[in-house]
Amino acid sequence: LIFAPNFDVAEKINKEFVFSSLVYLAVFLFALYPYRAYDWGWHLRYGEYFIKTGHILRQDPFSWTMNGYRWINHSWLYDPLQYILFTNFSFLGLSLIGAFVVVLVFYIGTGPYRLSYWKKGILAIFFTVLTSGVVWQGLRSQVLAFLPLAVLMWLLIKVYGIQNTEYKIPVRLRQARLDFAQGKPIRHLYAESYRSAQGKLNTKYYFAFPF
Repeated sequence: LIFAPNFDVAEKINKEFVFSSLVYLAVFLFALYPYRAYDWGWHLRYGEYFIKTGHILRQDPFSWTMNGYRWINHSWLYDPLQYILFTNFSFLGLSLIGAFVVVLVFYIGTGPYRLSYWKKGILAIFFTVLTSGVVWQGLRSQVLAFLPLAVLMWLLIKVYGIQNTEYKIPVRLRQARLDFAQGKPIRHLYAESYRSAQGKLNTKYYFAFPF
């Protein structure tokens, strides 16, 4: 028996692949901005300090007006990463990697559902609009923080079979990165650390979320 190839199926698969790729390319181009984070110098300086000393800052040794002020660096892992990327790839590398992270988050977030290309296109519109407030600054810590959240949702759906992640993910975890624009997680960490330590810096909150 001679089995003729099913050209209709192959054509459908190729069409799906091509148009899905165009959707991901569109998300990448949307997220590709010149790097312009206003506090870039501080993140770079702390990243350099961490790489050279291997210590997490618990005080501010760089500011003239608040030298020695005790504080919590919520981006203790992001800053060294930014320093390494900048010293090797400059601002262009930060912009390209930031756009790649955004696409990767969108890919992981839509992957478990096996959506058609036109559904991905619709979701891409909502995704780009909702993330536009932070993506335009390049590879920010908030952009990088979307990645572990997307991976967590992927694990809940694919590995554990949990479909309705809206109710399975703890409220504080979901809120922590959705409120980044208002700085609520940072204020919460400050308040909790000083409250629990009665005025003394509680270092356990350094490791709550490294971005």
